[in-house]
Amino acid sequence: MSDVRILVPGLRDALVAARAAGGGGLAVRWLRQLLARSRAATPGETVTGVRPDEPPGWERTLAQALGYTEPGNGGETGSALRTWLASPVALNAGMRDLTARPVDGVADTDREALWAAAAPELEKVGARLDQSPQGLWLLSMAAAGADGTRSPSAGWGRPMPAAGLDSEAARCLQVLGNAIQMAWFQHPVNQQREQSGLDPVQGLWFWSPGEPPPAAPAVRVAGGGIHGRWLAETAGADWNPDPASGGDVIVMDSLDGPASPERMAALLTSLVLEVIAPRAAGLRFGRTGRLEIEDPLLPPAEGPRRILRGRDTWALWRRRMPWPGL
Repeated sequence: MSDVRILVPGLRDALVAARAAGGGGLAVRWLRQLLARSRAATPGETVTGVRPDEPPGWERTLAQALGYTEPGNGGETGSALRTWLASPVALNAGMRDLTARPVDGVADTDREALWAAAAPELEKVGARLDQSPQGLWLLSMAAAGADGTRSPSAGWGRPMPAAGLDSEAARCLQVLGNAIQMAWFQHPVNQQREQSGLDPVQGLWFWSPGEPPPAAPAVRVAGGGIHGRWLAETAGADWNPDPASGGDVIVMDSLDGPASPERMAALLTSLVLEVIAPRAAGLRFGRTGRLEIEDPLLPPAEGPRRILRGRDTWALWRRRMPWPGL
């Protein structure tokens, strides 16, 4: 029997919103009942490398499930060549906080011009920008220590924390990030993008999953879009774009974002009927050993992942609500 882990960023907030809007229908009610029969993961079963009050994000959670190791957490601690995701972002300066949002669809000509403008700054720290086979921007650089970066889902759209400078990697990323922002400020590419109503590329969002596992893991990944594909294929794991196709780790990231109540109810119903219910049936009839459901946008202390075994699906009793607000 295999275990199945389902990552649903934004699940708790979607369930709370559905309840406020009238309940969300039978499928959502069934999901609440299923979660109420689960138990919470113990501290030893949670994602490592993040504080209990800090959401890990689904990318970091998936990376650890695939066997990536982070410096400072059993990984390489020397100044070895490392790779970071370097996502192009636009920056929003509020009254107190700075937030970042992703910039998609940057044309190759614009990318090449921006990279050329950043080349002197990259050369100063011995870094290089490349594209992954999936089309993501990647930074390669030799630096030691934990970098203190946040995964995209845990950081985008949220106040950016003060950068930690207690390791070589963190200091290099901070200096490089600031220099690239200055190099791209008022760059002709960004001026043209703004005139066309497009977001300017004002900086890079760095995040590293760590060192890929030495051998391909026997883990099948479904969903997660381009980031899920990059993490899975870099580790040598199988990947399928459709969460409903099933896998050992399933990512359903469509709930993380603004949506009308009707759209959110439709997404929750799809999650239940196409992703969770078939795996719960496998759990009930012994085809699955354990089913885990997790909202990686909740801090572990507030919303640990929920674990179900076969006997839980038959239980008539219910525990207390699994996450605050439900």
